[in-house]
Amino acid sequence: MPLTESQRSLVEAPLNQRIFLEGPANCGKTTVGVERLLHLMQQGVPADSILLLLPQRTLAGPYLEA
Repeated sequence: MPLTESQRSLVEAPLNQRIFLEGPANCGKTTVGVERLLHLMQQGVPADSILLLLPQRTLAGPYLEA
């Protein structure tokens, strides 16, 4: 499923912009977060300099796979 325009704008936000994603279940938070992570790394940001905070460890799976 392709990203919406608002999701795409979050993924492609300036590299120095911090993003806080929140919303109800199944609204696309993880999808946008993973895409943002991949975008940052594609832009040359070292993976070990990216901080992701998640409310529980089990939610980290998609990020670790990416």
